[in-house]
Amino acid sequence: MATRHRPHGVLLACLLLSRVVWTRVVWTRVSGFIPDELTEISSAYHTVEDAKTACGRDADCGGFTFAAGADEHVPGAVTRVWFKRTSEWFPDASNDWKSYIKQRTACARFTYRTHESGLLCCEGDCPRDATELRALECAPPIASNDGVLPSCSTLYGQAVALSTADARSWPPVRAMNLARAGSASMSSAYSGGPASWSDAASANDHSIGPSSMVHTNCGPTEWWRVELPTDAEVCQVVISNRHEYGFRLLAFELQLLASDGALLLAKPFRSTANHSLFALDPPVRPVRHVQLRGSARQPQCLHVHEVQVIGRAHNGARERERVRALLGAPEHGERNEWAAVTASGRADPPRASLVDGRGPVAGDGAPGALWCTGVAAAAVAVLVAVQAWHMSSLLAARF
Repeated sequence: MATRHRPHGVLLACLLLSRVVWTRVVWTRVSGFIPDELTEISSAYHTVEDAKTACGRDADCGGFTFAAGADEHVPGAVTRVWFKRTSEWFPDASNDWKSYIKQRTACARFTYRTHESGLLCCEGDCPRDATELRALECAPPIASNDGVLPSCSTLYGQAVALSTADARSWPPVRAMNLARAGSASMSSAYSGGPASWSDAASANDHSIGPSSMVHTNCGPTEWWRVELPTDAEVCQVVISNRHEYGFRLLAFELQLLASDGALLLAKPFRSTANHSLFALDPPVRPVRHVQLRGSARQPQCLHVHEVQVIGRAHNGARERERVRALLGAPEHGERNEWAAVTASGRADPPRASLVDGRGPVAGDGAPGALWCTGVAAAAVAVLVAVQAWHMSSLLAARF
């Protein structure tokens, strides 16, 4: 009898192994430090293992830095660690600092794609709210600064006004990237890079190549702004951040303004990811200017590759048709053109895809992700094999 029930123990072990593999954080130890400015969450005295546990449970924590002299391998040895919002790190020539970088596998349960309406939407087992999204133990396709994406299944193709009585219905059909037809300006121009970095239009030219980026000086209240071609109802704003020194974006906030300059919405940046999203539900209106603006208390450079402002004209069908003509958008909404940008060679291949209209959003990927996924797949395979063997044993015993 004991032999007959042994597979249940194996089954439980496999289930536990599968759960651990899918949810564990992959840590990489580096010789260097995660930058102090803007990224500090807190500091405390921990053992290194306890610090991993604490950072692993915090969705905002990207890693931690500690003094290289700390004896992390001595059981119970406590050292001061600094928890950071980003996993970006810099080598330390003096070898005084060490860091552990938190990495998460890509979320397998859902993906993002471009709906025929022009909006980004979520397909699969989507998170229900921002709290659930932040609690995920996997990396979403795009970092969400605020809110979650609507489900693709709730977006329909009929023409429905954005400003309906039910603001939760998410009906922004024929939404377009209005920034493409807008006029861009910036507070200052950094002189140490390509000429295109000084061109404010580089951030709304629908390209994310290495030279298609804006870069201001490093000072207080730096800003980049796009004036939309008309008053608009804005549903989503997507920011393609510079990968290097991406943490600087934490010093800025997204601001939506009316034509008279009145502030309609201000949202701080919480993510340093290459691509991040603000999902605005209900849509904000009437928006004429969208800007990224820094704080006087935290002087910093602003540099981004692209800003997409997804929405549509607010002032009736005729105005919407005029804007659609400016953008050259098809009758049933603007298809996201990132795939075409990639194919034409106008984008930087390693970072060229945001949403290509064919399915998932491509990220940079984290070292160890394939390994973790492979082990999880192997664990599932073992689980299936054990179950099959167990069932055959039961049938053999019965008959």
